Amino acid sequence: MDGVFTGRRIPKHEVAKSAYGRSSTERKSLQDQFLLAAIASRLDVDIYLKNESVRRGQIADYDNWSVLLYSEGKQYLLFKSGIMGIIPTGSLVLEGETFPFLPTRVAEADSPGYSYGHGMM
Repeated sequence: MDGVFTGRRIPKHEVAKSAYGRSSTERKSLQDQFLLAAIASRLDVDIYLKNESVRRGQIADYDNWSVLLYSEGKQYLLFKSGIMGIIPTGSLVLEGETFPFLPTRVAEADSPGYSYGHGMM
């Protein structure tokens, strides 16, 4: 009996509760929220690829492995493994919150008198 697991199996719904009290299966991933918001808003996005090229267009759909992009009257099926990053041309609304892509801390740092932690003004 050495090396045999005898404990009870933990059901998936009891594992990995997030900070919000929802399990990971109940909550959409950040990637899903981002891509769905980009589709719903119909904003143009810049998709940076690993081959150092950039595609600008609207995301039409996506799945686990690919993103469908409309650009200049053409359709591009881009594999997620070849994508380095996606940057929208405007603000997206994720889960009812607008993210203007300017963190508060950066805005504070640009204000007059901010010391960057050096103690000098």
